[in-house]
Order: sequence, then structure tokens, then C-alpha cells
Amino acid sequence: MTQHFIVIGNPIAHSKSPEIHEQFAIQAGIDISYQRQYCPDDAASFTAVVEAFFLRWRCGR
Repeated sequence: MTQHFIVIGNPIAHSKSPEIHEQFAIQAGIDISYQRQYCPDDAASFTAVVEAFFLRWRCGR
């Protein structure tokens, strides 16, 4: 079963986190999806991004 992760930021395009974590997962034999997620710079947007992430993967999409 794939485990899903995101790194949230603004800016985010430069983040190496997905590549670093995916290489670790390959070496450790772990099935992951690790994505970048842009988020506007305010608390309400951050909350919305986090809630959307958990709603999406709780439903198995």
C-alpha cells in the first residue's frame, strides 16, 4: 500500500524533499508518493491544504 506525503511551502518549486525521500524509500523498500504542494502564505490556506490532503487520502484516491 502506497503511503502518501507532501511538503507544503511558498515558494515550493525548489524543494528537493520529494527526490530525497523517494530515493530513501527505494533503498528502504517502502512504497511512497511524496509531492510538493504550494500554499499561499496565510493560516487559513495552510489549514485548507492540510485538510484537503487528509480528505483525499483517507478516501483512498
